[in-house]
Amino acid sequence: MESLKGYIIPYSYKILEEYYKCSIERIKISNLPIKKKDRTILCKIKIFKKECVIIPNMENYSKFIYSGIRYILGDDSGIYINRKNNKGLYNSLVGYLNFTNELNIDWLPGQKEIHNNKVKKSNHKITKVIPIYEQPKNSSNKDALDNELIVIDNINNNPTYKKYFFELLSGLGIVIGGDLIAERPLKSNNYHLECNEDWINHKKGTSEKYPSSKTDIIFKQKDLTISLKTGKGRLTSADFYETNAILTSVWLNKYQDNDEIKVIINKIIKSMKAVGKHAPLFKHRSKTSICNEMKNNPLLKDEDTEWIKLLEQKCNECNGSWSELKEKYLEYVKDVLFECASGEYKFGNNCGRANILLVTDNKSTKINNIYSLKKRTEELDEYLMHSLPSNCVFASKSGGTGTKMWMRFL
Repeated sequence: MESLKGYIIPYSYKILEEYYKCSIERIKISNLPIKKKDRTILCKIKIFKKECVIIPNMENYSKFIYSGIRYILGDDSGIYINRKNNKGLYNSLVGYLNFTNELNIDWLPGQKEIHNNKVKKSNHKITKVIPIYEQPKNSSNKDALDNELIVIDNINNNPTYKKYFFELLSGLGIVIGGDLIAERPLKSNNYHLECNEDWINHKKGTSEKYPSSKTDIIFKQKDLTISLKTGKGRLTSADFYETNAILTSVWLNKYQDNDEIKVIINKIIKSMKAVGKHAPLFKHRSKTSICNEMKNNPLLKDEDTEWIKLLEQKCNECNGSWSELKEKYLEYVKDVLFECASGEYKFGNNCGRANILLVTDNKSTKINNIYSLKKRTEELDEYLMHSLPSNCVFASKSGGTGTKMWMRFL
């Protein structure tokens, strides 16, 4: 690794050296440097690795957790505040990473005191570099996230947009005064999501480490939480555990006297549990590719094909049960969709619970509609019902080719 010294490569040689020493097994090179010499160095590193970590170019950043507080590790070993400015850049430098015998930060004047104050509010003391490049979310999720950041930027920095947004809020009876700051409800912004105890009990057995918020935008100085949907956004994408919590919570809080609804819920949960999660036998396989193989070779039979057959059978059962709920107990279905949009039973009064639903055009900041999530209304019900998938409410989902597959709700 000494040969790395003196070269300009995507990350400083000390950072690469630290990864080299760790238990990383495979490294995948992407966005290689233009210089042939640098490409050769990186490809030599690749020989010794087995687990996938992608080293991107100098425009990308890696997450860095120091004493439980999240920062951004820049390509120059600079440590930045984990938040972009309105130009999409991390420019709030707090210090530089110094690899000695352990990970340390050489703080800029006054920054260590600020950091220590944040540590006092955090229950976590972990210090680590999160892999240099995290696999990107699928394009629809990425588009939604990008749009979310742009909407926040417009609310904060575009007077015309902000004025129009506040006028829409006033139409819901929400009057906002002063120069409020919109931001995302992240740990790095000192927000902590916490599910209700009953919800946690309904999800017992899940491997989820941190809940998914219904709130996408929050106003720092006011108790106002907003869920942002871009185009026809999904209300949720729930696995077996989350689906159990959603359906059961609504039933317990509003329909506990209706035994037939509970019977249908139990059928759905039993079917989803029977499917479970399945990792394909080969890394090149996905649900689509396995189905194509089965179509081209009807005699093909292995663990993957048997799981796909089970998945399709149980999806049909669950979709049939959902149709039964819509036909016989439409109000229950609408309450389920309201829970998916608001997180009322999931979060209670926690900041993860959204009390406003903001709907924009697809891949646009143009506001189409705004709804209060304080309670159900006829207009809101209509939007939520329209948001249901046009084909199957229960279908397959995976983390990508070669990764685990499971059944999802919505």
